[in-house]
Amino acid sequence: MAEKILVVGGGGREHAIIKALKKSPDCGEIWCAPGNGGISYDAKCKNIKATDVDTMVGFAVEEKFDYVVVAQDDPLALGMVDALAKVGIPAFGPDKAAARIEASKVFSKDLMKKYGIPTAKYETFDDPAPVWIGLDNYANMLGDERFWTSLGVTFRYVFLSVPLQLAFALLLANALKKDRPFVRVYRAIYYLPSLFGGSVAISILWRQIFNKTGLFNQILAVFGIKGINWISTPSTALNTLIFLAVWQFGSSMVIFMSALKQIPADYYEAASIDGASKARQFFRITIPLLTPMVFFNIVMQVINAFQAFTPAYIISNGTGAPLNSTLFYSLYLYIQAFSQFKMGYASALAWVLLIIIGTVTGLLFASAKKWVYYD
Repeated sequence: MAEKILVVGGGGREHAIIKALKKSPDCGEIWCAPGNGGISYDAKCKNIKATDVDTMVGFAVEEKFDYVVVAQDDPLALGMVDALAKVGIPAFGPDKAAARIEASKVFSKDLMKKYGIPTAKYETFDDPAPVWIGLDNYANMLGDERFWTSLGVTFRYVFLSVPLQLAFALLLANALKKDRPFVRVYRAIYYLPSLFGGSVAISILWRQIFNKTGLFNQILAVFGIKGINWISTPSTALNTLIFLAVWQFGSSMVIFMSALKQIPADYYEAASIDGASKARQFFRITIPLLTPMVFFNIVMQVINAFQAFTPAYIISNGTGAPLNSTLFYSLYLYIQAFSQFKMGYASALAWVLLIIIGTVTGLLFASAKKWVYYD
């Protein structure tokens, strides 16, 4: 009688195990529960979109699977081993999972031999020869919920962080453009965030500042305000990353400052004689003459923002948590490539990112004809 088998985990190991299962005449129906709730490496498998042990085990009991194959060594897959032992469903798998399963007394070496499951680590990572699948990876994106979530998170990050960063940079550049005592020291201090802001160390520091007992909540406590864990709350986690991006305003500030110094003082003197206020001078003289530098900064910062990776990876521990609220597109691409080993799918994601950046940049250049003044 053909047996019903559930494969837990994703990536190259999952593919190698499914390939071995399909060769066995005893194997009938194959279901997959990929790690991180993604899409199975094998498009012909039925997928379970579950990201917790209880849901997967409950499904395994309800569907009456004959066996469960633990394809990965991540905490989710290993956590299933103990849970499966309690409900009496036989399990087997390679590497660390095999040792964990054997200890739980539901492991069967005979099953490994029966289905030809490779036990050595390097065997399970031995990918088969590449197979041309046409546009399947792009078609899979349409049904990939995390793909659309990552796009939404990234676009929100880009269209909030870039304008705020440039506005803050222009404000400070305007304040620091004149030579005053110690002004060079202030310029150097304000530029420092751009040197260190994108580093792993600053991302770790940022996580500590905005956690439940962090510096930000300590400041709020002085005013009698009870803070939350800003990093672990879905509605505020992305805002902390936007704040980090805005803090890295140094490079844009320097560019604006150099452009401000090129504007002739005669323009402002003539405007003052005509009775124009400082605010009117800023919007009627400064902004129009700065538009080439504004355009340059927008293009550069938009491209950088679409590729943002390190802060989200560090702050979310590489998962996009909480509830995918910090799942940047580049982070999701990384997860597919180096956590689930779906190199083909990750490559397709990279091409989509290139097209998105190219399209947005092209739209910016097209719009520049209407608002950028070079004379």
